Amino acid sequence: MAIELAGNAVEFDALGEHWRCRLDSYACERAEFTPPGNPLDVPSPDKKVAVSQRGHDLWARSLSDGREWALTTDGEPDYRYGSGPDCTSNGTLLRKFGLPHLPPAVAWSPDSTKVLAHRTDERGVRRTHLVEARPADGGAPLLRTQRYAYPGDEQVPHAELVVLDVQAGSMVRTQAEPLLMPQSSPIMTKWAWWAPEARRCTTSASPATCARSPCTGWNRPPARSPPWSARPGPPAWSPTSG
Repeated sequence: MAIELAGNAVEFDALGEHWRCRLDSYACERAEFTPPGNPLDVPSPDKKVAVSQRGHDLWARSLSDGREWALTTDGEPDYRYGSGPDCTSNGTLLRKFGLPHLPPAVAWSPDSTKVLAHRTDERGVRRTHLVEARPADGGAPLLRTQRYAYPGDEQVPHAELVVLDVQAGSMVRTQAEPLLMPQSSPIMTKWAWWAPEARRCTTSASPATCARSPCTGWNRPPARSPPWSARPGPPAWSPTSG
């Protein structure tokens, strides 16, 4: 039903056991099953630290000894860290699964020292109401309230990108305008990413740097073409031509 990449091998469950098959020799052998971690954690590439959401802030936890520390402390309702827009957080569905929220929207730097995150600003976004007709406990219908911007609204969700140094506990705010976030997190949709050398991160909306270089201060990557452009020529697909 599912295959997981594990280095130069793939792992999967079959015939009541867990298996690992090498990709170079195609040799398969029984393997020890490692239970998955907390679904609300985002572990670092080196598997030493995990970031999770607690209340309106982000926290880090050592995976070796369980030590925890706060990465942000000023989160507040409708102005919180690491979450997508309220309208697409699927709160009703998550409650049916028994989960309080989604994992935080963060991207670890390749060297596992920093995380790119954003502060979600939904202050001023209109509130809308939904009726949960069949709650998980089988009780009476419940009224749910969430932030939801209508087409044409001036107040819509924004993402303010920040870089958090996990060990130092420091924060660098981007020198860029907040990103529009009408439906989903720009980090979860890969509109913001780390450069391979882990010294800066960029967004598809703007090439502004959002991590401070210890040697040269604020850097700006070379100018590049926007990720989208209008190009002449026939469409790739049409209802008549296929």
